[in-house]
Amino acid sequence: MSNKKLRTLAALTSALLVVNAGAASFVANAAGSGSFVTVDGDSNDSSNSHVSIFGGEYMTLPQIENNDRYELSIESQPEKTVYLTGEELDLTGLEFCCLHQSDPSAEIWEGDYFDTYETPLSELIESGKIIIDDSEFDNTKAGFYNIYIIYGNVTESIRVRVKEVREQDKIEIISEPSNTLIKLGEELDLTGTWLTLKDKETNEETVYYDIYELIDNGTITVDSSEFDNTQEGVYPIFITYDGETVEFNVNVYEYIESYYFGISKNTVKKVYRIGEELDLTGAKFNGSYSDGLIHGDFFYANLAEYIEKGTLILDDSEFDNTKAGTYTIYVHYGTATDSFNVVVTDEETAPSDELTIHCYPFRIDYDLNMALDLSGAVVSGSYGENNEFHGEYLTDMIEKGIIDVDCSEYNSSEIGAYKIYIILGTAVESFEVRVGCPLVQNILNIETLPIKTEYNYGEELDLTGAEVYCWARGDGGTIPDTDFTADLQTLVDNETIKIDYSEFYETKSGTCTIHLNYGHAWASFEVTVNSEESLPTGDANGDGDFTIADVVTVQKAIMGKKTAILSDCKAADLYEDGIIDVYDFILMRKEIIKK
Repeated sequence: MSNKKLRTLAALTSALLVVNAGAASFVANAAGSGSFVTVDGDSNDSSNSHVSIFGGEYMTLPQIENNDRYELSIESQPEKTVYLTGEELDLTGLEFCCLHQSDPSAEIWEGDYFDTYETPLSELIESGKIIIDDSEFDNTKAGFYNIYIIYGNVTESIRVRVKEVREQDKIEIISEPSNTLIKLGEELDLTGTWLTLKDKETNEETVYYDIYELIDNGTITVDSSEFDNTQEGVYPIFITYDGETVEFNVNVYEYIESYYFGISKNTVKKVYRIGEELDLTGAKFNGSYSDGLIHGDFFYANLAEYIEKGTLILDDSEFDNTKAGTYTIYVHYGTATDSFNVVVTDEETAPSDELTIHCYPFRIDYDLNMALDLSGAVVSGSYGENNEFHGEYLTDMIEKGIIDVDCSEYNSSEIGAYKIYIILGTAVESFEVRVGCPLVQNILNIETLPIKTEYNYGEELDLTGAEVYCWARGDGGTIPDTDFTADLQTLVDNETIKIDYSEFYETKSGTCTIHLNYGHAWASFEVTVNSEESLPTGDANGDGDFTIADVVTVQKAIMGKKTAILSDCKAADLYEDGIIDVYDFILMRKEIIKK
């Protein structure tokens, strides 16, 4: 199955999460709730306890100091989570990260960090770093079983299922609920769950899209007894039909909003004549949003556009274009605020001092206890009478005494973000540096464009074939420089690169820009969406209309039913790959729901 189809299937059958009108990148963590496994002895006291480990042997758990900090995060579930009776447990694909800190209060990191991306699971088990407890697993009888991963005093679990060998399943989940990410305190909502059921008497398979109707008439039962919306974690929901049970997971997470927002000052119009209106044309900003699980980024986006959408709030109450003066303009994004100054001047009066930052310093991210370094910053400005400079290094202008720097906010001993102010007469500009981030400079180049840059109306974005070059400067010591050329989709999937495709609408023809972000570097490319002409209509049965009957016809066709007659295969090929399959069915279902 192609990566494009996998991404399309996931996009159409999972919840669509949008942060403030199109923020690009969203990340959903599937880590467990962190509960302890019950072992011989007290379940929370590992000093004299032992558990069954992977392979059926027993091992004594090590004694854990009370002040030690252990963290275990499951990043990826095993490839195989459903077994037929008699099959052995297989943890291939299980990925997780572990952290151990003997003194969490220490300012300088002392501890251990490892993950399954660098070290094979078998090696972690053999070395005793990780204990796998599979004592619950029983491949001789059908049921659901927990497999526990133990690291220090922390235990996470994954759930697997053993099912009896059947000629054909009687129930199948073909679409999970629209919302499987649930904030603390929210109720479970099964809307959007689609099931295929096999009739007990006729063996005819039918797709049902109203799960609550099936619950109300007693056709299926739903067991959500393990679901707890008061505690973070991943919880299974069980659906039973005719003695057979299937499951899916929902994720409960803590909703903690955090915002970052910064205006690119050198893109803002700063000098106005009396009577001129405030003009934000060309102004750019960077921003990010997180609510504890969902994360979205805007980078180098149009300030005026997002103010118009209501994502950003403009406060220009101080601005008065009827009299000369300096005024501060504020822009708010959630709890984050940034500002810039503009000058209103008489027609006959020359503008006051001006200052523009063209390039920020090479280093804007710092490890703890590192001294501030302004090398690499480039500025231009004008001051006094006919005094101008263009493209000068900030450090040179400081040495000459032309520019002053206020770095009084900077605190190298505490993790955080700090403003550095650059002062030229009456002009003040600033930029932000962060303490606690070792990488300090990035380069991002698009080496190869995606194979597909021209789309038919309704097609999803496809990054297949795109390659990018990434470079990151280290700290000159413990963190080395790094560079690599890699597949763009892979880097987006593992969050190395963030992508903003908020300008792309598959149902809006025209040319739009796709933005890429790597650390502090940005790149972009353009794609074109064609008009709606000559596109598949969905009228599979050829009756002149697109209805639920066409969806049923395609469903029967892909299941191999002899009674299915596709009068117009081209009209049914909504995925436009020359094949009538489940991907066309999913797209048809989506369009029917819209209709």
